[in-house]
Amino acid sequence: MEEEYTESQGLPDSSTFAVKCAIGQRIETLQSYRKWLARLAGHFRRGAILTIDYGGSPEEIYRRRPSGTLRAYFRHQRIDGMGIYLRPGRQDLTSDVNFVDLTRWGEQFGLETVQLSTQGEFIRKWANPLSAKQKLADEYIAEESGMGEAFKVLHQRYPR
Repeated sequence: MEEEYTESQGLPDSSTFAVKCAIGQRIETLQSYRKWLARLAGHFRRGAILTIDYGGSPEEIYRRRPSGTLRAYFRHQRIDGMGIYLRPGRQDLTSDVNFVDLTRWGEQFGLETVQLSTQGEFIRKWANPLSAKQKLADEYIAEESGMGEAFKVLHQRYPR
């Protein structure tokens, strides 16, 4: 098992730094997730982690976002740019997830990658609707032109 990551070990370990970016490109890395995963790995020997969020590979995430993916939501309105700093503590902050990093970091700390898929693929594989209403809900969140493609599902587990 690897030792826990510390800031003094140098640059953060992220696949994002291997992507060729334009001058001025902003990127986000999830080093807090890596630190959390390192701590978690020391306590668990069985189980699974299912990560569902929007994101993708660094190339997918930053292809058309020179300002990065950091944004805020306030009263159901998306806030970009400098507006994200206007309401500290009163709005949600978020950014896209680099699933390449999450997969690799999990493997570094002993997790086996079972599958990385879109939310739509995951829902179609595992959904078992009990009613027409549930089937309609599943179809909505699996829609390929919406959440079904934007959200990814990473299934990782500790080997048996």
